[in-house]
Amino acid sequence: MLKKFCAIALALFAVIAAGAEKPRLTVGNAANGAPVNIVQHEALKMAFSGEYEVAMKHLKPSEALSALQHHEVDMLILDTRFLPEKRAGWRIYPYAAEALCFYIHPGNPLGSLTKAEAVKILTAAQPHWREYNGSAADIQRIMLKSGSAGATLVNRVLGNLDLAAGIFRVSNLPQLFAFLNPAALGAGPFQPERSAEIIAVPVHDIAPTTATVSAGTYPLTVQYALICRETPAPAVEKLLNSVLAPAALKKLYDLNMIPVWKGQQL
Repeated sequence: MLKKFCAIALALFAVIAAGAEKPRLTVGNAANGAPVNIVQHEALKMAFSGEYEVAMKHLKPSEALSALQHHEVDMLILDTRFLPEKRAGWRIYPYAAEALCFYIHPGNPLGSLTKAEAVKILTAAQPHWREYNGSAADIQRIMLKSGSAGATLVNRVLGNLDLAAGIFRVSNLPQLFAFLNPAALGAGPFQPERSAEIIAVPVHDIAPTTATVSAGTYPLTVQYALICRETPAPAVEKLLNSVLAPAALKKLYDLNMIPVWKGQQL
């Protein structure tokens, strides 16, 4: 809801402000994930201050840096998997991280999964636990409803999968956790605080924790960065200061995100 409101409001403001002689700030959205909401919200506040004309532009991740280089946008939010090896000429601010986790009941003897095994479990018509923990039961898979942020996270992390029709869908994470039993496996966003009765499965023997998600060492992590040119305009500096302020970073937790800005650029 916040994302939709911000996008509509920015579009309306850009129309109203058209022709006004104010500094223009164009933010490139090449992430389409939860962290965009905060950036949009802070950009919207700048727009309504009347000092700047602000707009958002949706970009393909593979084309985002080219758009920034050619001054089509002034700043980007980008999945760090699309960052180039050579980074001269850019300012890159580590911003946020999110992760896909697989949750099990304490009575489930599963020790760890690989990424390939996770994909197989989510796409097989009916996977069986005997392949993973030696028990005889079918795997009862649980996920958030299609269209939710938690559901789209699966595709951001694992790619566009043809998910099995037999996956049980729930409305929220508390429901997902409530339905877990020794035969069940739930897929959802990383939760730094959760019930002690729920286990987050290690992937490639690395457990999802705030530290491993923040560092990107947990294999099913996606990290985001804010990027601008080496010499940013004052409007860019103002938006960066606003987005990276402690109050704005705290809002990421409400979106199942972990803020990773520590005051040091990449």
